[in-house]
Amino acid sequence: MGMVYERTIDVNPKEIKDLAKIMRRHLVAFVMTNKSYIDMFALGIALIRHGLPWPMIFAGVNLSFPGFAQLGRKIGIIFIRRSFRDNLIYKATLKHYIAALVDHRLHFMWAIEGTRSRIVKLVWPKMVLLKYIADAEEEFKEEVKYIPVSVVYDLISDVQDMTEEGRGKEKKAENFTWMMNYFRKLNNNYGKISLRFGPPVEKDDEAITTIPNLETLAGHKEYTLPRFAFELVHAINRITPVTTASLICTILLSKFALTKTQICNDIVALMELIENHKPDALVDRGAPIGESVQNSNNLLKRSNLIKQIGDGVKAKYSIVTSSYLPATYYSNMSLHYLYHRAFIELTLLKVRDNKPEDQTIAFWQEIMSLRNVFKF
Repeated sequence: MGMVYERTIDVNPKEIKDLAKIMRRHLVAFVMTNKSYIDMFALGIALIRHGLPWPMIFAGVNLSFPGFAQLGRKIGIIFIRRSFRDNLIYKATLKHYIAALVDHRLHFMWAIEGTRSRIVKLVWPKMVLLKYIADAEEEFKEEVKYIPVSVVYDLISDVQDMTEEGRGKEKKAENFTWMMNYFRKLNNNYGKISLRFGPPVEKDDEAITTIPNLETLAGHKEYTLPRFAFELVHAINRITPVTTASLICTILLSKFALTKTQICNDIVALMELIENHKPDALVDRGAPIGESVQNSNNLLKRSNLIKQIGDGVKAKYSIVTSSYLPATYYSNMSLHYLYHRAFIELTLLKVRDNKPEDQTIAFWQEIMSLRNVFKF
């Protein structure tokens, strides 16, 4: 990955130190959301570089094609089917295999959503692995520590394909030819990879949450999800860092064309807002604003996401017309720090004409309505 991304993966040293202590004492399950095919390799490489063991990896059987399947199994990849609802033998086999991993205290990792989100928006968590791990914990009296992990990239080579698939383009099946073409596309500078680890998320077996708008069917097992799965995803959101490239896309999507100075001014305002939520959320923390913006502008220009209009200090930057969806993808990578204020502002506009005695109730009703709309 050193040919595509900066060789040094950005991590928080304190988080690594805390993680090392946990891995010495407990079995660890790394829980991630899926942005790219290389997410888990990035995590594995970061762990090895800091003297920590390489975990087993749960991956989709779609990647078990000749040329990669053999290599994958040698480095600890466990290929599983995406759907096996009615296959009792497969269920029993997978459950037994996971139990063996827990019994042997082998660390492992998987993407809780089961697939890559085409717009970075949350995909419903898949519950099967969580259930089997919980069953194994109970069987062997082995406590598993669930560590939320967030992997963030300045740029991702998969984004163009994912946005086209989001528009309806048929997804190509993974095979050896696909893999070679994928590696050939990795011939650009995509910036840096940033990794963040959260504290272990504790499991509450009794707590469940009902899927919005399906309350009448809440008694049906398929319409209720353990709150634990949502706590894991929420924990991943809380630790997800923000890139300068993501903020530039957010700004240019709303203001069309700006000079570098104008971008810097808006970046400062957004960074201050984000740091009020989480002081260490910014990937480029401590770096000069002008330098960070220039580096990110260069990355975005090389990837044909933004274009420069004019020259010199009056030059303006705007989103390339055909790249609005990819730019939106990158913008969405920072929205988890911005939506609180956006919800409040939208709601205040809606309830401002209500009677004073009705405004408080109307405010919270609208907030919860927005929350349900944007949850999935």
